Amino acid sequence: MVALTADGDEQGVIDSADPVSLRSEIAALMRRATAARQEDSAASLRLAEWYAEAKQSIGTGVVAGGIEAWLRASGLFDPAAYLTLNRDLDIERDGAWQHFCEHGLRERRPFTTPETVARLLAEMAAPLQAERFCLTRLAEAAFAKGDEVDVAAPLRRRGMKVAVFCSSLGNFYMREIADMLVWGLQAEGIDTARRDETSNPGEPFDLRVFVAPHEFFWLGQGKAWTEVAGAAGSVLYNVEQPQTQWFCRAFPLLLDAPLVLDINLQSAMILRRAGCNVVHFMPGHLPTARYAQPYLDISSIPITKGYDFARQPYDWLAQNRLDERPIDALFIGARAPRRDDALIRLQALADRHRFWCIYREPSAPFTEQSGAAAEAGWALAQRAKIVLNLHRDWIGYFEWPRIVLQGFWQGACIVSDPGLSAPLFTPGVHYLEENLRHVGELVRWLLETEEGRDKLDRTRMAGYERASTVGSMHVALAPVLGAFATALQISSPIPL
Repeated sequence: MVALTADGDEQGVIDSADPVSLRSEIAALMRRATAARQEDSAASLRLAEWYAEAKQSIGTGVVAGGIEAWLRASGLFDPAAYLTLNRDLDIERDGAWQHFCEHGLRERRPFTTPETVARLLAEMAAPLQAERFCLTRLAEAAFAKGDEVDVAAPLRRRGMKVAVFCSSLGNFYMREIADMLVWGLQAEGIDTARRDETSNPGEPFDLRVFVAPHEFFWLGQGKAWTEVAGAAGSVLYNVEQPQTQWFCRAFPLLLDAPLVLDINLQSAMILRRAGCNVVHFMPGHLPTARYAQPYLDISSIPITKGYDFARQPYDWLAQNRLDERPIDALFIGARAPRRDDALIRLQALADRHRFWCIYREPSAPFTEQSGAAAEAGWALAQRAKIVLNLHRDWIGYFEWPRIVLQGFWQGACIVSDPGLSAPLFTPGVHYLEENLRHVGELVRWLLETEEGRDKLDRTRMAGYERASTVGSMHVALAPVLGAFATALQISSPIPL
């Protein structure tokens, strides 16, 4: 056994048969470990302090400046992009900003690009890192406390009633998110109902949460609800990526909303810069939720017809072995040029492995009638060794439905091209990242080598363990319930 000094120099050989020498070495190692932990704690504290200062500097001063100040602070507007994306406008570049403030925002015109968002995120790298760190530590502390702090208690005593609205015409991913929020609030004892655009606007609720406002207030009868978006008691839950035209569509409504939830850390921070009262919320794992329970029989899913394993009942929690999963790799998503190129390179996987790809055109919402019902995602993922996450564009949005719901919650290993980070989950530990050009090589290594299969198994188990503990719904809802209490002027047991 070779001992090292704090400087890394060899001290010589320690005789493990000498108890005194061994105890001395153990004591020295313990001192060095303690010193390392203290240094780490000090660094963490400095980062948290920096985070608090940075967050305070953003403050709410932007709000007082009015709509123009909000827009400038967001950093999203690009005058050249505005003219390119809105070719019907007969204005010069110098007039783009004024037109957007006076007309374009209200008309929900697109105004930003992936390049603009990427530059903005680069500017925000330090506060984003600090926010991610602090949210992760807060979640770990909340999980450690368990039920010691009952954030929902004041809301239950108040008899609060909540409605969660989601378009019946939109993407089924949004309905999964809405379902999870409803079930999570109900699990906390909050009176919560699920509603859509056909519901009675006069039905009394203390809070109305609108999931995916870019869909809800745009599709069908949802257009008639637009005036409600900024009303007292309204909460808008953004789930769209900030570089898209659909985010631009919802942006004016988000600015007016009393409270905003956002499934993505980066877009939450951008909206905070714009003066929004925003809480980052990724739905947490709930064991009783339909999407977190084994789907025993998949024989009714059309894509499984003709496969023997589809007719065999399968409880993955009871049979949690890698070799019990008959699908080697699974991808479900909408077509995009970047994904087209990646999937062409991955075609060779199908020669040696069962690689299933459910792919659709992005021109219409992915509904239960799109050829792959909502069940296909999580039911098939329970039978997949690997769930692929191929980003729609090079920004690399953290896709909660695919990474968390289809991946972690179903015990599958997520393999993704590099993207934006999220609180709680660490690449290389809870999921795997690889350059898009080399994803196929990683998948082959994971499936075809003993070392790779071991890494695959350990990663998928780590992802599930993290998602079902620190990533639980009870933990995830704590800041949301605190924000609800503030909105209703109810004293909250924890600081926001």
